[in-house]
Amino acid sequence: MTGRINTFLGSVAWTGFFPIAPATFTTLALAGMFWLWAPGPLALALTMLVSLVVSVPVSFGMERDFGKDPSECTIDEFVGYIIALQGRDLSAPGSWKILLVAFFLFRFYDILKIWPGNRFEEFRGGWGIVADDAMAGVYSFITLWLIVRFLPWLF
Repeated sequence: MTGRINTFLGSVAWTGFFPIAPATFTTLALAGMFWLWAPGPLALALTMLVSLVVSVPVSFGMERDFGKDPSECTIDEFVGYIIALQGRDLSAPGSWKILLVAFFLFRFYDILKIWPGNRFEEFRGGWGIVADDAMAGVYSFITLWLIVRFLPWLF
């Protein structure tokens, strides 16, 4: 993959170059994109699978071009956030609430780095970049599921 395409994908359409909190900015941009796109569960699942396949080699390339675990590499936020949204129908009325809660949950778990997710950062190259955010996405998915299950009146 050429450097320009890799950088475009790895920085999630250059959102990773935002000067303040690029990971948070990228996740916020993704929330807006998913709100506008309004995909159903199948589209989210397919997009997640593609992102999982693409993210690791792209992250290796970003690390090669920008240094170890570069802040510009935000494709891992894409992976984590889309994992958090799995099973949701974002075309349903009120889905903006799901997107917002998932945003805060994902950023919380991504920043906090709860075990064993924090151990995944030790993986080599692109694996480490993506794995800890994927785990934050799993934590977010579980928490979001519990919130929707036990506090359905919020949504």
